Amino acid sequence: RAKQVVCGGESWTEKSARMLRTAKSAIKDSEDTSVYEIVSFMAKSNDDLRQEVFVMQMIHYFESVFAKSSVPVWLKTYRILSTSKSTGLIEVLTDATSIDGLKKSDKYPATGGMRAYFEQVYGPPTSKSFLAAQKNFVRSLAGYSLVSYLLGLKDRHNGNIMIDTRGHIIHIDFGFAFGMAPGHEWSFERAPFKLTKDYIDVMGGTSSESFKEFQKLFIDGFKAARSNSLTALGLVEIMMYKSNYPCFTGPRYGGGVSLKRFEKRLMLDVPDSKVEKKAQQLINSSIDSCGTKIYDIFQYHSNGLAI
Repeated sequence: RAKQVVCGGESWTEKSARMLRTAKSAIKDSEDTSVYEIVSFMAKSNDDLRQEVFVMQMIHYFESVFAKSSVPVWLKTYRILSTSKSTGLIEVLTDATSIDGLKKSDKYPATGGMRAYFEQVYGPPTSKSFLAAQKNFVRSLAGYSLVSYLLGLKDRHNGNIMIDTRGHIIHIDFGFAFGMAPGHEWSFERAPFKLTKDYIDVMGGTSSESFKEFQKLFIDGFKAARSNSLTALGLVEIMMYKSNYPCFTGPRYGGGVSLKRFEKRLMLDVPDSKVEKKAQQLINSSIDSCGTKIYDIFQYHSNGLAI
């Protein structure tokens, strides 16, 4: 049922298999034994993707940090190729659509939000499929909440957050990172990360077991990131040297400002005994944040993005 809403009824596996059958039927040489694979990507022009490549490398790094620390969060790394300072290729995320696209779908429930959508496509809250999708949602939400906070990802409207057929959310478009934000110091996005009422409803509310799991994953992931902070800081410092990335240049973000803010977000001056409390405060200040809601409303009125 999720496939009908997210993919228009045909998964990427089914679509690519169909395209391969069509391509092979057009080959006259019956002796052809080549193995083919179809890869989907988008071409970008008048856009410098080098900063996006770097942010994806950092997401990949934190993915390995969480895995080595046995923190079962979920992140999706995909390929971004910068071919010049104004062109590049980005791998298309298959079997997924933006939250904006999901909410504009004809099959999206008229009332009840994302919780109603989950129950519509995965079944009753006690069913095996619903619980599996809910767990996927929680683990991916925890993973992207961590990297959104640590890497200072902004411009997190519903066109830049995707959801796949298994219930994972996936963040894309990292043009605003390391504290850069639309509006700069006047930005509405003041919360550490995006944690809307919609997301909390999918988890079953703030008193649910799923929300408690989200909290534990976030806190454990934050501890793991702190324990690997020297490598992370080193990677940022190396990439910052003589960089022309927007997040490292200009009067607002140049001169090492972004590195200092990254170090501050890691809270290295906080004693280990107080880290859990600090991480919990990040969650509390993100829950249904007023600034997050205002930014989504702004994007709705300026770009027509669904709330």
